[in-house]
Amino acid sequence: MNIAFFLLGVGTGALAIGLNRYSHPGHNTASALLGVSGFTIFIAGLFNTYPSGQELPTAAPGFIHFIAVTCSMLTVLIAAFVLSGRLRHYLHWDGLARVMLWWAIVMLASMSIHVATGETAIAGLLQRIYVVVVVGWLLFVANLLRVGERRHLN
Repeated sequence: MNIAFFLLGVGTGALAIGLNRYSHPGHNTASALLGVSGFTIFIAGLFNTYPSGQELPTAAPGFIHFIAVTCSMLTVLIAAFVLSGRLRHYLHWDGLARVMLWWAIVMLASMSIHVATGETAIAGLLQRIYVVVVVGWLLFVANLLRVGERRHLN
């Protein structure tokens, strides 16, 4: 899991840098939020909730992990809403802005369900569903940047 946290953090940070290079106003806010999300999820990978051989989380590492993951979840969610709001002001991005808004709504719903389930038996499954939704959104945005760069170069 630590490697997954590190890779997700690096990938999110790279997307933040790519988004920052894009020229439309408002992307700086979204890219800053993605940068914070990437950094905090990377930090979460440094601290295990349940160190090997222990049944209960240790106080400091588990708390740091929890705060880092919570910060990452919130900042990527806010970035999704900010980006969808900014894109709807541009005619050629208007249709994509609606898709981005739906991604953000699905992210909010899956995060809310995950948080509401707390320590139930299905909490781990719901957490992974939320992660799949977030990674899907990150890949969608990365593809938009890739297509946008190709159009810009031609």
